[in-house]
Amino acid sequence: MRIEPDNLLAAKVLFNADRTCCVCRTRGIPIQLHHIDGDNSNSVEENLCVLCVHCHDLTLIKGGFGRKLDAAQVILYKADWNQVVSRDRAEKRSRTSEEIMLQRLEVGKLIDELESLKDDNALEEIIFLLDEVGNTRLRDDYIDKFIGQNSDDMDSQVYFRSMQGKIDLLDPLAVEEYLAELKRDESWSQVGRTLKHIGRGAEAAEYYLRDILESLSKGNTFSAAFYLKELSEEELHRPLFERAYKESRQRGEVWWEYRALQELELDDEIESLFDREGVKDEQELLQRKDPNRDL
Repeated sequence: MRIEPDNLLAAKVLFNADRTCCVCRTRGIPIQLHHIDGDNSNSVEENLCVLCVHCHDLTLIKGGFGRKLDAAQVILYKADWNQVVSRDRAEKRSRTSEEIMLQRLEVGKLIDELESLKDDNALEEIIFLLDEVGNTRLRDDYIDKFIGQNSDDMDSQVYFRSMQGKIDLLDPLAVEEYLAELKRDESWSQVGRTLKHIGRGAEAAEYYLRDILESLSKGNTFSAAFYLKELSEEELHRPLFERAYKESRQRGEVWWEYRALQELELDDEIESLFDREGVKDEQELLQRKDPNRDL
């Protein structure tokens, strides 16, 4: 049963697309609302786009030698065109027809690359490509497809769920079993990476450091340098400073509580600490520092 979108929703979709087909981007020609997934009862904003009659016909091609516009392609065209329209409005300027054509060609190249990867069933490469261009909707669809086909690949599951910001979808027991296996193999850097991906940054830093120290002791200088670089790039010092802040506050060591906040660059929290302790600046706070407690 076809369910037409309400007038307000239809107006919003048309406005976001500047009443222009998101595929050919030809202005001034007849347009219509298209249900991306082909389900005419699914009249929600995410499933509606603006197409001209010709481009709409391309979505109906079944086999043969014609070029079909499938749902994934339409999603990419819609997302890109809506960004173009939004940016143009924000910048209060009009784009030339040449600029629009160049933009369309770039999207076409992306779709050609995506289609080639789909033919090769290169799901991981598709995920990285879609993540790079910022299309999280399609990326997440392919992540779910990849995980469905590779349910035993815990390493990839952790990485991709972290990419999504959806580590809560991971099986906690399976993750702990995977970590235990890595620890048995003494794969310390991989333990660190996994802990980092699931949000346990302070623990991750410990295992990175273990790998670095072990590499140095064995004369594997490049390996030590590589993982030290990775440790720095991931800013795993931050969760350690966060831990230091919590520990200092629990012990009542106000100076080190302040220093942790300072390293974390949390100025508002520092002001709150000064107010709480009734001091004006760090010099007054320094006078309360335990002389027997240092770095």
